[in-house]
Amino acid sequence: MVVSELNQATPHALAAHLGLVAFPVFYTFFVTSYFTCMISASVLAKLEGRPVSILYGLRIVTRRFLRVSKFALLAIFFLPMGIIAQRQKFRSLRGAFEAITSSFTLSMSQLAPEVVAEKRGTLQTIRHTVDTLGHFWKESLVIRVSTFISILVLGSISFLPKLIEHYWFNSRTAHIVSWIATALLGASSYVVLRVIGAVFTTTLYYEAKNRRS
Repeated sequence: MVVSELNQATPHALAAHLGLVAFPVFYTFFVTSYFTCMISASVLAKLEGRPVSILYGLRIVTRRFLRVSKFALLAIFFLPMGIIAQRQKFRSLRGAFEAITSSFTLSMSQLAPEVVAEKRGTLQTIRHTVDTLGHFWKESLVIRVSTFISILVLGSISFLPKLIEHYWFNSRTAHIVSWIATALLGASSYVVLRVIGAVFTTTLYYEAKNRRS
């Protein structure tokens, strides 16, 4: 009887945990991309001296919703896509190294200015972004490392509700609530950090683009 009840409870528990994992993944890949592009569009417009309203970024993302969603969906493939987009650099050892390292650090924050401001194809967008930001690879590396460290720190803090539940509570409701709070806190922290990174990356993109022209 006990074994039968456990067998029935296990699929439900597994489905609940999978749901908690799937939600932050969806939240991270898509919501982060939308907010990143909104902030990037607003920062780019301000740097270019254009008037920017509160909802300017939202209007730009709404207009380019399908384009932003496409890049958000492809985010997990940025590494191989970056290598494919820069395949011409593999003619030399140094070029191959640059192509691999730049592709490894490629993110939506870097692509956001191109996504909201240009209409190039997917691989062209990636190639042009890498070529543009190549002048500021040191600054880009600092932003990436700082963001990664911040994500690790806030990621550990996001498990605080789970630790509180473990040491102070011992009920099924507290267990579920603590997992939900942990997932929301971790995903929200990630979005905030990516948005902040987009501000600095967009500024670098604007300066690099002006230098090239």
